[in-house]
Amino acid sequence: MQTSDNIQRQKEMKLTKTGALPMKIVNELYSKGYTSEVIWTTPIRVRTEQDSISIQLVRVISKLAGMTKMLHGKLSLTAKGTSLLKSPSKLLILFTETFFLKFSWSYFDLYDSEQAAQFGAGYTLVLLSKYGHHEKEVNFYAKKFLEAFPMVADEFESRISGSPEDVFCHCYITRTFHRGLMWLGMVETRETGNRMEGTHQEWVKTTSLFHDFLKFNYV
Repeated sequence: MQTSDNIQRQKEMKLTKTGALPMKIVNELYSKGYTSEVIWTTPIRVRTEQDSISIQLVRVISKLAGMTKMLHGKLSLTAKGTSLLKSPSKLLILFTETFFLKFSWSYFDLYDSEQAAQFGAGYTLVLLSKYGHHEKEVNFYAKKFLEAFPMVADEFESRISGSPEDVFCHCYITRTFHRGLMWLGMVETRETGNRMEGTHQEWVKTTSLFHDFLKFNYV
């Protein structure tokens, strides 16, 4: 967690008036490739914390996990956070558990359902442990999830992009893979085809970290 390393190096970090990370730190994380996406900025460039959901996610989860604290507009590590930096495996476990159990996956989107994808996330892990060694189209997992929990589609309304089931699948893929397991390094994706031509597909498979994590925690 590079953000925590920065805090440890400086002892404490003064936040902006809005309570965000200073631009200098955000630029450093971006320039070193620690951000996994660019969402809001045009032209494509990360300048502030609001330009990167992945940076915001790390800061929010670090706080929820009890790793950081804020006092008088300054962010610093707790004793727990300082200790965990010495044990990357324990840090990963805590970060992942906090993401699944304490952080609301709907935090960064406007989908109709707050619980979709996060409810039943354990089933997704089961599916990935069974099928994830080989590439599967991302919709494969969304449809498997919908088969197991068909009632979740009732929480969505039809849109121009499709039926309630279609909207759920998009929500599921976004929350589970794009803003979840990819950031945790537990899956990798690959795109084929062309969006404009209607041939676009996205494929996903698990990484060795995913299987190591499950063995460490549940076996």
